[in-house]
Amino acid sequence: RFLAAQLPERVWPLAADAGGHFGFLHRLDVPNSGLVVVAKSYEAYYDLALQLNSGDVTRDYLILCHGWLPPDSHEVVAPLSFEFRRGAAPPSRVPDIGGKPS
Repeated sequence: RFLAAQLPERVWPLAADAGGHFGFLHRLDVPNSGLVVVAKSYEAYYDLALQLNSGDVTRDYLILCHGWLPPDSHEVVAPLSFEFRRGAAPPSRVPDIGGKPS
């Protein structure tokens, strides 16, 4: 209801269209940030859907680091891991073994 109040159908028809998923396209990095990609127009919806389906979307991250990082470091290459817990979204972590490439 909040979204419908902010995006009235007469101005943003996609926000009221269940067939267009109300403009919601994708939840990026579910275990990390859970950032949601939403389109406000049909043109943007189909353009973003094409980019997501063809793998043309790139992600850049800002990292918060606990500890010391050498000042000349510009890239962190480490596997990421997360655990699903009922009712909570835990932060990603760098595991001792395993994990997915960052």
